[in-house]
Amino acid sequence: MSRSFASSRGFTLVELLVVITIIGILMALLLPAVQAARESARRGQCLNNLKQIGLAFHGHHNVYNYFPSGGGNCCAAAGYRTFSPMPFTSSSTPTNYTTQVWGWCYQILPYIEQTALWSYVNPAAADHGDQVIRQTPVIGYYCPTRARQKVIDGSFAVTDYVGNAGSWGQTNTSFPGASLDGVLTPVAAGASPVSFADITDGSSNTLLVGEMGYYKDWYDTSNCIDDQGWMTSWDNDIVAFSGGGVGSRSNYVPVTPVPDEQIPANTTNWSEGAGCGWYFGSAHSGGICSVFCDGSTHFLSFNIDPNTWQYLCSRNDGHSFTLPP
Repeated sequence: MSRSFASSRGFTLVELLVVITIIGILMALLLPAVQAARESARRGQCLNNLKQIGLAFHGHHNVYNYFPSGGGNCCAAAGYRTFSPMPFTSSSTPTNYTTQVWGWCYQILPYIEQTALWSYVNPAAADHGDQVIRQTPVIGYYCPTRARQKVIDGSFAVTDYVGNAGSWGQTNTSFPGASLDGVLTPVAAGASPVSFADITDGSSNTLLVGEMGYYKDWYDTSNCIDDQGWMTSWDNDIVAFSGGGVGSRSNYVPVTPVPDEQIPANTTNWSEGAGCGWYFGSAHSGGICSVFCDGSTHFLSFNIDPNTWQYLCSRNDGHSFTLPP
């Protein structure tokens, strides 16, 4: 009896190359879509972070009838928190926005479920526990697209978000040294805290908090933008201006949000361009995430009109504008 077997045949080299080519083409087509989907999710998370920050500002306003402050002079009292009563005793507690040296990132902690961190005190420590807080990253203070280190040099935790301090200003809290037309104002003579009643342009027309401008080659380093941390006060670590760090209105030039890939000019004269911080920007493609004073979140284009940007950062300039869809 004879048996017959069906002959088996493998792939030829040409067929294998064709299959590999097709797979490569499919991957090339799918990869951008996957990356775009991931970035969309990261941008959504960034907007949600800012939404929660906006709600925290509202929570603070509900309690005190004012928004948090931008804090005091960034170098005052070696950067320590302000307590009452002083001299410090075991019963001393952190003061509120009216006298607190540390700025808005610290002041809103109780409204983002971080009361334990806000109230942390170590009476035995010379700094009353401040360094422990400095080194603690806060969930919701970081953009997932930027994805940089949360703690720099093991010394201080940072944030990717800055409050709207108005049109122009500088670190020095002596005045006239800032426009004082933003939502964040310093604890200093000549400055007053801001309430909803002070936002005469309308809460839906005024920026509250947005993403910090940060050159990508400076990620994960201590530099002139990130040298204090999220718990600092009136400094470019936590506040920014629509026109940057200048000391008078005569030097004012609007500086629209800057992508992280863009190298800022090596100058602190903002009439010449973006200097060492004090400006808005992001690692996202096309623009920055932001929250307005009414709690609404927006993605603002890097190509926003300079005048619109200026009006958006001033709470009381009387100008009207329409944001592009």
